[in-house]
Amino acid sequence: MAKQQMQKTKLLELRDYFEKYTDEHHGVGVSDIIAHLTSCGISCERKAIYNDIDALISYGMDIVCQREGKSTKYFLASRTFETPELKMLVDAVSSSRFVTAKKTEALIKKLGTLCSDFDAKKLSRRVCLTERVKNANEIIYINIDSIHTAFDESRAVTFKYFKYNWEKKRVYGHNGALYEAVPITLVWNNENYYLVAYDRESEQVRHYRVDKMADVTPSGELTSEEVKLSREYDTSRYSKSVFDMFKGTPTRVELSVPSAFVDAMFDRFGADVTVRKADNDRYIFNVSVEPSPLFYAWVSRFEGEVRLVSPQSAVDGYRAHIEKLLESLEASDK
Repeated sequence: MAKQQMQKTKLLELRDYFEKYTDEHHGVGVSDIIAHLTSCGISCERKAIYNDIDALISYGMDIVCQREGKSTKYFLASRTFETPELKMLVDAVSSSRFVTAKKTEALIKKLGTLCSDFDAKKLSRRVCLTERVKNANEIIYINIDSIHTAFDESRAVTFKYFKYNWEKKRVYGHNGALYEAVPITLVWNNENYYLVAYDRESEQVRHYRVDKMADVTPSGELTSEEVKLSREYDTSRYSKSVFDMFKGTPTRVELSVPSAFVDAMFDRFGADVTVRKADNDRYIFNVSVEPSPLFYAWVSRFEGEVRLVSPQSAVDGYRAHIEKLLESLEASDK
């Protein structure tokens, strides 16, 4: 009976063998396959192996037969993820502040199962061994799962929200009482996850760092008005105003930009913005922003090369921002 059962699993063992131990640089012969199956307690004949390989090919596996002199080698030529794609994913995981060190190691091991063992070793070596800060909050993955459950079931979420004090201790908002909010979307910004949600108490749309949420639990069902809000709310506009430039009154401004920074403007505002050629190898970009200290700080990063030229209210706001910084600097010298 045991022998019969092992024969039933032969194709599965053979599939795993091709996935783990073969690629375009590492082929195996029929004798290698027989030796592996024998080590697994599965006896087989050479002729049966050819039939099994044909069955796997019919199943959809891209097994290639390659002749090398008098010998014949077989290998799995393609997978769901190609090795360059997996390397890109490993780089993204290892460099992300959001993914904890423990989860980084676990995810890279899981990604390694999607390629041959030979390439899996290369993936492990790609981990960036820097002093990059990693989030230590493992609960964040449970929080995200709870939020997605609320999304799927059209329910609100309750949670506690905290900040750290100088002693590195959690200080909870609402005196530790639960927040209750209608989840709208999750936003990834500056290497952090945020929940954008409608806060029932304040009746405002707010955002919360997911790694600073605790006891996240799906709660009661949403009202018809809340369902409509969660589905139709302009999350793109909210994200742009809050995460890119922070809050302010939407205003169309003109920026005078030298050719060296034209590409940076398109990166910031997209390719659909209005732009015209000016004098002295400069270009005028007409864009919609929400003037605020963060927007003015963004303009300042170009060290005067990018100039805010209109409207006058925005120019005055920018000047006031610079003067305030200078006053702060002078005060620190006293």
